[in-house]
This record gives sequence, structure tokens and C-alpha cells, in this order.
Amino acid sequence: MPFETKDTYLRECQEFCERRKFVAERWEWQEKPNKSNELVAVSALMDENYQTIRGMRLFGRYHLGEDTGFEYIHLGVNLSSGFRSRVCGLDVHPDYERSHFDVVHKSIYGPHFHVGDCSKVSVHQHSVIAIANDLGIDNLPRWVEIFQEKARVLAHNRNDMAAPPLERDLLGSLL
Repeated sequence: MPFETKDTYLRECQEFCERRKFVAERWEWQEKPNKSNELVAVSALMDENYQTIRGMRLFGRYHLGEDTGFEYIHLGVNLSSGFRSRVCGLDVHPDYERSHFDVVHKSIYGPHFHVGDCSKVSVHQHSVIAIANDLGIDNLPRWVEIFQEKARVLAHNRNDMAAPPLERDLLGSLL
């Protein structure tokens, strides 16, 4: 996928989301260096011919609040260079928290799905869709499934995405 110009960026991101992609590596959540309350997971992606998609990364970030337990999870497909960054992404935040704001989409509370990236291009090359949160903010396996459905990311050779392990209680203590 070329993503050659800013003018075609949103359309190319939408087309990319419509294509089937496969997780190329084992998806493991690891503690982010210097941030014990944040886990990250990264994998390369493969196309329908099981060839690595150069410059693309499947990325996950799970943030656990110091005192409150779950804060947010982000799952996305990112580009590694140039004017563009996010191709698509699911951000899951509690419904009462403003989780996104830009001049076109205004304020969005709770979970939402991005296509494109307004911080790198233009807000008009960016789409945001709010997602009704009727399944519980902490139902992480279901949110991973929703991301996989919207971004069309599938498993290959047992390289599947999994929800991050919940290893802290609501007070932030290790279990």
C-alpha cells in the first residue's frame, strides 16, 4: 500500500481496512520500559499472500491507572515513516471520559474507531466513529475482537491477538 499523497491518504486507509491482514508474530503484552502501569504489544502484518507488509505495524497499548484499575486500551495499525502514522485504531475509554477531540468530529466520549490520523495530515483526512459501549469497558477480549473485525486483522499459524492480562487489582496492586 503506497500512501503516496496526503490527498489520497484517507481513501487508502479505508481501502487498507477492507483488505484481510494477518498477525505475523506471536502477540505478547510486555511492560513498557519505565512505565510499570503500561503494557505494549507489537507485531508485523502479512497480506493475503502471507508476505510481510513493509512499514506496517500492529500495535497495542494498555494503560492501567495507578489507583483506579483500567484506564484505556488502544489497538491500531501504524505506519513507520513519512507524513502518516495511524492507518486505523480502536480506542477504548470509559463513557464518561472525553477520549477524542478535533475540529471536525468535536468531542467523542468512550470507545471509538479511527481511520486515518488528523495529527499527521488534515482533520479532513480522518474519520472517527463512536462505538456504543454496551458490553463493558473491561471486556478486553471482546474489544480485541471488535478491532479485528473493523481492521480485518486475522490469525495465522496461531499468531493471534489476545487481550492483555489483568495482573493488578482495582487499587493498582499486583495480584
